Amino acid sequence: MITNSSLPSERHVYRIGLLERLPLRTPYPSIAARVIDIVRRLPRGQTTVIVDRTGAHAAYDMLVEKGLSPIGMTISGGDSINWAGRYVTVPKMCLLTGLLSMCYRGELEIAKSLPDYSELGANCRTSARWQPTAARARHGAPDEVMTIS
Repeated sequence: MITNSSLPSERHVYRIGLLERLPLRTPYPSIAARVIDIVRRLPRGQTTVIVDRTGAHAAYDMLVEKGLSPIGMTISGGDSINWAGRYVTVPKMCLLTGLLSMCYRGELEIAKSLPDYSELGANCRTSARWQPTAARARHGAPDEVMTIS
């Protein structure tokens, strides 16, 4: 889940406080129940739920049936972003480029408590072809958060 916090005069900062992979073959109703459980604990109006619809739509459809309004994202190999209502198709390269741009601007904070924190940081650095010293905690960032800048 990504939460967004900003003051009117400040730039947006996106915080990744939860990143979770469910085991393969997890039944769709269990996936939907887990997402609903998480969303109920998050601040309303400050959280955008984005559900990967690549390959399967059942979990997304169940979330909508339960009253959530997630954005359904399909990751593609194409070259353009296409919106249709609450559905978006995003080329993988655009997704990665956007995340890396947020990292460069100091707009993406990743909680160090995430189980995949080290792997995520390594993937960001590898994707950006950064030198190991180029990925560093932003000066003044809280200890529990990594900002790649």
